[in-house]
This record gives sequence, C-alpha cells and structure tokens, in this order.
Amino acid sequence: MKNRFLYSFLFFTVTILIFSTLSFSLTISIYRPFENLTQNSDYDWLNLALPQIIYDLLYPNYDVAFNKPGTDLIVKGRFSPVQGGIELTLDITSVAKGRGIYSVVIGNPNDPLSMRDIVSQFFLERASLGKIPIVEYSRDALMAYYKGIYYKYIGEETYGDSSYPSQAPWKLAINYLREAVKVEPDFKEAYRELAFSFKETKWYAEEVKAWSFYLNLATSTEKKKVSLFVSEAYFNLAYSFYQKGRKDVALSYLIESINYNPKNIKAHYWLARIYYDLGKLNEAKAEWDTVIAMNPNYKSAKYFEEKVKKALKYGKEAYDYFEKGYLAYKRGNMDLAEDYINKAMELNYKFMDTYYWLGRINIERGRYKEALEYLKQGLEVDPSDKKIRYLIKLAKSKMK
Repeated sequence: MKNRFLYSFLFFTVTILIFSTLSFSLTISIYRPFENLTQNSDYDWLNLALPQIIYDLLYPNYDVAFNKPGTDLIVKGRFSPVQGGIELTLDITSVAKGRGIYSVVIGNPNDPLSMRDIVSQFFLERASLGKIPIVEYSRDALMAYYKGIYYKYIGEETYGDSSYPSQAPWKLAINYLREAVKVEPDFKEAYRELAFSFKETKWYAEEVKAWSFYLNLATSTEKKKVSLFVSEAYFNLAYSFYQKGRKDVALSYLIESINYNPKNIKAHYWLARIYYDLGKLNEAKAEWDTVIAMNPNYKSAKYFEEKVKKALKYGKEAYDYFEKGYLAYKRGNMDLAEDYINKAMELNYKFMDTYYWLGRINIERGRYKEALEYLKQGLEVDPSDKKIRYLIKLAKSKMK
C-alpha cells in the first residue's frame, strides 16, 4: 500500500471565494444519495459511492456528516451520461460565501480506483484544502467497499431500528465489506463501515472486532472521533452478556467501555450494579458516586447509592434479605416478609430497620404481643430510636 498526495490549485475565483473560509472548525454536510440521471439502474450504487468518496476524503480532518441540516457547508451531487462515461456535477453551498456548481467527467465507473482519484482531485482543487493523503487500495477492494456502502444504506432505509444481519441488504453489505478487507487487510474505512453495519444489526461481538482492526490502523485524530462509538459497542456487548447471566464477562466489557469514554454514564451505572451483585461494595459505591456526580437525577442512582451504603453498614447478605422482605410486604405476602426480615435481623442484630418492620408487620396483622417483643429488642439496641418508640405506643394502644 502506498500513499499518494493530491495537491490543490486555485482554479476559479468563485471557487476560492466559497472555500477560502474552509477550516477544521467548519461543519460540512454531504447530502446523499446523489441523483442518478443516467436512467440506468446498474449505476444506482454510485448514488452512495460518490458521496462516500468525498466523505472519506474529508474524514476525520473535518467535521463531516451525511444529511445533517444547519452546517456551514453543504455538498449535493448528481451524475449523468456523457461521451466518455459519466459526468459528476457537484452543487456546493457555503453559508458564508454562496453557491457554486462544478462538473467533471469521471470516466468509467467500473474502474473505481480511477473514479475515486478523479473525484478526489476534482473536489480538492475546488476546495483549496492543501494536500490530503489518499491511501491507494486495489480496484477489487474499492468496488467491494462501494457496493457494501450501497447495500448498507438500503438496509438502513428499509429496516431502520429493526435491522438484523440475516436480512438480505445487510447480508450483502456485510459480505461486500468483508470482501474489501479480505482483499486489502489495511482498508480502515471498510473496517469502520463494517463496525457501523454490525452496530445497526446488533451484532455487538463482531462490532467490537471490527473497531479493534480499525483502531490498529487509525490515526490519533480518528481514534478520538470514534471513541464514543467504540465505548457504546463495548457497552452493548456487556449488556448482552449481563442478560445471559455472565456478569463476569459483562464487567470486563464495561470497564473497556469506560476506558474509551469515561463519561459513558450507562456504563458506570451498570458497572455499579454488577459490582454490587458480585459483593464488591466499595467499588459499587465509587461507581454510584460517579453516576450521581454526572447526573444526580439519573434513573435510580440515588436509590442504589443508598442501598450500597446500607449494605456496607449492615452487610450485603443482611440487607438483601431485608430488601426481599420489604418487597414481599409490598406484595402483601406478610409471612414471607416476616421470614426474610427475621433472617436479616439474625445476620446483623444492629440493623434497626428490621425491628421496625417486624413490629409494623405484626401490628398490621393484629399480633400486638409479637410486635412488642420485636420492638423492645430494637429499643435495647438503640434506646433513642423514635420510630421504634412510636410503634411501641401504637401496639400498646391497640391491645387495650
């Protein structure tokens, strides 16, 4: 593989006016698909290949996206038949400088290497971007890549959030992109699009693998740009293992998720829950503290933080029994509630909430003598407990 640098020249005054303000701080939107005016459906894949060429040229040095409204620069395109092949017309609008329309003959689209070079050179000359390294890949790899991009788009448009790898367009997209990296093992853009394909189709294990290959080839700028995607991939993989009961595996993937994005609050949230389930209470508390620091109102973070504090104070086993008892009480199963809370009390006699709830449950069941026995035991542990003293008075009044 070799690098070839394409140099920009100043061709047209209006072009310079439009692009002279182009800088890394500008946002650029490429609207796809480009319009196919050839009346030949065999060229439909160019609808996506041509905008992808420009995207790959600009990424990651510029803030570039597809079909994003409100950007500083907008790129649209169409292509039509001419003598000698296909003519590409770019309609480029700068919010600051206005609009320019430019055309170039790109030749035979079945020669994707030549097509990519012509489009890249054409765009760079008008954008006055300086020199941008273009990595040379083989024709077969590029053709597979662009076909993969086409079917990926069809999959997105057809299935949206209900996408799976077994669906026809997704199957074709994945196969073509895999063919591209098979032909060119260092084809990082193909690994990136493979990763996004696996993300869309919820194939998270393969997504992580694709990102791993991509990161091995990526520049530091590229790594920073995709770090959020990689973090999300590891999170999704972790959650899938958590649902299967593989908390040990989920734990390792959540840590990886946080390594790529320390601000991934979902990863911290589930890491805290798994730490708690595994009895690692101090680690769980640290993660809950992190979640609350990021967002004090995030889901049930305050509830879980309080839970881990009580588990640290009274012991996890005792608190888990107490919580089971409380849930049984809420469901109206008084026998089970009393049994669980009794076990919590036996595990830690200083757990004052157990005396309170055993007293309350027995009062509600009309068993005032038993309630007093529990409440008096609690008062011996902590004579200053006002809730216990209140229930003692209540139980005595009911006995009269």
